[in-house]
Amino acid sequence: MPKKVDERAASYEVPTILSNRFYVDTAGGHTRIAFAEYPAGFDTPQYRTAVLLSNENAFQLAELIRNTLKLKQDDGPHAEKPA
Repeated sequence: MPKKVDERAASYEVPTILSNRFYVDTAGGHTRIAFAEYPAGFDTPQYRTAVLLSNENAFQLAELIRNTLKLKQDDGPHAEKPA
């Protein structure tokens, strides 16, 4: 039987990039999201990476982000508490 992986821990094993600009496009049942940094002093965004998702996965991602931010905002069970 395969060993169970801690997905949260595994997600931190890849590089993290700052992104303050996004470009979203859809075609043929897929959604492409490009992530960029727009540093001060630059004339154009510096695109770093892009992901291609099925439209269904894109809706799931949007809902996951919305729910995660709402939990933090509402001081829900996963909210960070001050020390």
